[in-house]
Amino acid sequence: MSDPSVEAWKKTLGVPPEVAITEVQRRQARSRGRWEHGRFLLFVTSLLLGATFLAIVGTMAVWMFFWQGGRSLPDIEAHFKHGSIGAELESGMPLRILRVLPKVFPEHFGAAGDWSHFGLILEGQKDGDGRARYDVYQDGAVVPASLDPRLSRGLPIGFASGWRRGIEVGWFNCAVCHTGVVIPPGGTRPRIVPGMPANTVNLERLFLALFEMAVDKRFTLEAFEAAHAPGDRLGGGERLLWDWVVVPVTRSTLIRRRSELLALLDPRAAGPSRARDAASCRPNPAPRPGCAASFDIPYQPVAPTRPTQVTRWGPGRVDTFNPYKMMNFGLDADCLAPSERAAASDFPSIFLQGPRGDKGMHLHWDGNNASLRERNLSAALGAGVSEATVDHDSIRRLEAWLRTLKPPPSPYLEGPWRPEPARVERGRAIYMQTCASCHGHYDADKGYVFEGERLGRVEPHAYVATDRGRLDSYTRAMEKYQKDRLFCTEPEHRFRFFKKTDGYANMPLDGLWTRAPYLHNGSVPTLADLLRRPEERPRAFLRGRGRDAAQSELLRLDPDAGGFVAPACLPGGDVASDAAAFCFDTTLPGNGNGGHLYGTDLTEAEKSDLIGYLLTF
Repeated sequence: MSDPSVEAWKKTLGVPPEVAITEVQRRQARSRGRWEHGRFLLFVTSLLLGATFLAIVGTMAVWMFFWQGGRSLPDIEAHFKHGSIGAELESGMPLRILRVLPKVFPEHFGAAGDWSHFGLILEGQKDGDGRARYDVYQDGAVVPASLDPRLSRGLPIGFASGWRRGIEVGWFNCAVCHTGVVIPPGGTRPRIVPGMPANTVNLERLFLALFEMAVDKRFTLEAFEAAHAPGDRLGGGERLLWDWVVVPVTRSTLIRRRSELLALLDPRAAGPSRARDAASCRPNPAPRPGCAASFDIPYQPVAPTRPTQVTRWGPGRVDTFNPYKMMNFGLDADCLAPSERAAASDFPSIFLQGPRGDKGMHLHWDGNNASLRERNLSAALGAGVSEATVDHDSIRRLEAWLRTLKPPPSPYLEGPWRPEPARVERGRAIYMQTCASCHGHYDADKGYVFEGERLGRVEPHAYVATDRGRLDSYTRAMEKYQKDRLFCTEPEHRFRFFKKTDGYANMPLDGLWTRAPYLHNGSVPTLADLLRRPEERPRAFLRGRGRDAAQSELLRLDPDAGGFVAPACLPGGDVASDAAAFCFDTTLPGNGNGGHLYGTDLTEAEKSDLIGYLLTF
């Protein structure tokens, strides 16, 4: 009840009398309060949801457009085969595209219909009984190859994967050049040998096929998506991203590589040259910021020229430095001197890198570097990494593994083809007298012995007299480019030890049975042929894996001659352009089989004994 004095006082001041609050008004007030409170909560909730949405979109944008990283595998041998060194982040193609290229462009993948057409090794392939088609040497034992697609991501050995701007991409790593396949004497199943030369891989044919695909009108998202299973196709905004960005960028990158390399690989198909006159072919560019010139090269004018014919690489070989010049230094292929164009050489083995590095042996065929770190980094650049994407930790991890990686025991030490002990001893005596000072020797108890007066040293070309193509391709200008124009802002990764030489390095012969054909350019098919005078060596022979992948006849080891089975062939015949079986013509520039006359004056009996010892390496 109201106080009468208070009410009188309010009336005096003119305050309106209070109106009694009814139950309805009270309920309306409570309802308005709840509504106002609900509106406030709705406002706060909207703000939180909006912020969350923006955070998710922002995170996806960062993932899509900025984040990238290569894929690492815990098992070191699996990492060697499929782990990233950073090449896919610079040069890679989206995995969604790589996986369906054989379906979209079947004419480029031959009868096999897959990447094995280029000699690449699909470890996960199965035979007719559903077992692994390949065996693999692993820790000195022979085991069935892995069929786990999670390791390979469905790609051949030597392809790594990673994420670039949110897209899973794949490209080369070290194993593409350094993993081979053999069929031992009396065997029926091919064996994968990590660390041996990639005797079947035809990179030149692969590059030319990719370049042709890039300019094909079928290189579209529609064609790629049609090749995927219905449940594995893109949808919505993701499809727009691939249609407007991913596929066009992939295609333009391949076309750019095509413009850089086609004049080197297939001059007749290349377009107009970028080099107009001798000034545009100047071999001495100014150093990049942060790099001081190491030495000067007198300018020798080179007028741009384009040959009408080239020497094909074929399986098991690569032109090491000429593509390097195009991709890393922007040099036009037409600016190469004629003497440096024909430079294809065999992939080397990479067993037991520790003794080589510890003893300061020269590591490339021409002996232009004795630093393991620099050789491995340079090889990574050749595989497609850039200064921005190279994974130094991955390369160091692989280097540590390769320091102690031994070649598998010689298959000639088993079965009826095992050379008689007396023959091996006679051959060992001949070898120690005529060969060991340059190449070291093998001891049945100690393994390979890296000792010799000239082991790992450069033999002047005047003495070894083998084909000059590989030697002449590495020029003083190339040396300067490497030292002055790479890793300018990272002094710890600068190249310092590359040096132009005048000959070829004397290599250790560990795992010799894995290295055929012989000499730096693979021009001599067997050890028996190497002990013949050049005019008696085969003029043309087959190498690769053979047309019939199931038979793989060219992978079979020859226990009599010491090498792979290598039938004679007719240069220019129908087999010459096949990616699997390649007719190697020793009369072409860069393919010469001359020189290395050591042992050619032995008697036939002495040669047989020497081969018997060499088969044990």
